[in-house]
Amino acid sequence: MADEFLTLLTPANNSGVLGLARTSLDGNVLSVDVAASGLTPGQVHPFHLHGFLNDAPERLAVGLDDADGDGVVETAEGESAAYGPLLAGLTASGKAGFGLEVSPDFPAADAAGNLAFHQSYTLDPADPNDAQILARVEARLDGRVLEFHGLDLPGGGGLGTGGEVNGAAGYNPQVPVSQGQLYEVPPVLATAADALGVPNWLGGESAAFLAQASTLLAALGPYTLNPAGTGPVAPEPAGAQTAATDTYAALLQPSNGSGALGLAAVQIDKANAVVTVELWATGLTPDQAHASHIHGFASDAPSLLPNFRLDADRDGFVEDAEGEPVVGPVLLALTDDGSISNAVLPNPVTRADAAGNLRISEYYRFNTADPAQAAIFQELQDRVTGRELQIHGLLVPATEGEGTPGEVNGVAGYKADLPVANGILLPLGEALGSFQLADAGAVAASFLSGASDAPLI
Repeated sequence: MADEFLTLLTPANNSGVLGLARTSLDGNVLSVDVAASGLTPGQVHPFHLHGFLNDAPERLAVGLDDADGDGVVETAEGESAAYGPLLAGLTASGKAGFGLEVSPDFPAADAAGNLAFHQSYTLDPADPNDAQILARVEARLDGRVLEFHGLDLPGGGGLGTGGEVNGAAGYNPQVPVSQGQLYEVPPVLATAADALGVPNWLGGESAAFLAQASTLLAALGPYTLNPAGTGPVAPEPAGAQTAATDTYAALLQPSNGSGALGLAAVQIDKANAVVTVELWATGLTPDQAHASHIHGFASDAPSLLPNFRLDADRDGFVEDAEGEPVVGPVLLALTDDGSISNAVLPNPVTRADAAGNLRISEYYRFNTADPAQAAIFQELQDRVTGRELQIHGLLVPATEGEGTPGEVNGVAGYKADLPVANGILLPLGEALGSFQLADAGAVAASFLSGASDAPLI
């Protein structure tokens, strides 16, 4: 039986594209299953397998790989610094192309920006094109990078630079929009995943994998800014605000080229006015304070995951003020000592360790006799579903944002306000309670960050 490798495809270049994919090699047959959301509707999206020809280790691209300072990590920048050249263009027809960058034969997103795709590629060792692909995937699939491309650019970004983002508006099929590194599935993650849907869907038939992955992605639709930037991808279901649970979870996706990734669980005890937070994050700026918050609106409208459409100054970053119209203000700062605050930069603030990992395990006990604390707790009583959990703080070089306002402005240094990870809190059913999530969280987060051979914290 062929070994399978899984990846979470996270947004690149603030695209908002999220996906789940798996690959396997059985003899000379390379198989791929992928579900994704947030793609440019109705457009063909090149889908590639990347890796170094000498089998040097790959990694995901981050903002520091942006050589021309336009705020976008373009294809050539990511290939040279992070994940290597294009090993295989994974077409819709079943013909893999060595080095195939752009073709009308790649899979296309539907009218809602979603894609669910299965294909098997028979690699003929007698065919020079296939032989080059086969040699590299036989050497290793573990650690290789899958990547989607294609973004409808608003224009103005990257003006005067030489990459695919050069100031021109319109759909550009070469811009990276989502990337993920392939790893074997840790058993504890497979067990947790079984509780979310069809048993063994991570390792089962393609139809079950794609159906469950698409269902999970669709759950974020009401809380995700659509690719046009005009509102949520989908309407919020009736009754979502008043879910019959006290436990919620969020997948924290990277933003602003941070490379950060995390998982969080939030439990609210309304009777005793206590909020419990468990958070694991990795890929943060090491040894720095990283303010973390629960955001939301006093109107109880849901927050939305932001995307590049909010980048008003076209510097490639969605800064704090640019994202706030869809994220909302701070409701609760996740302080390091359990003190209650809604400050943007609270004291004491949580810090990442020397490896860029952050761990929060804290009880926030509200004094409801204090009007300020009572008001904060009331916001969380009114709604937890659809609130946004956000982490801030990124080291930015001087090449970024020169001449623009906001925290990224051409001045090098650590930008404590800049968002680096965003996640929407969604209710957990009885199948996955807080204990199970806490038990699996470190392993799952380390797998998702590409460090599955070592605990996160």
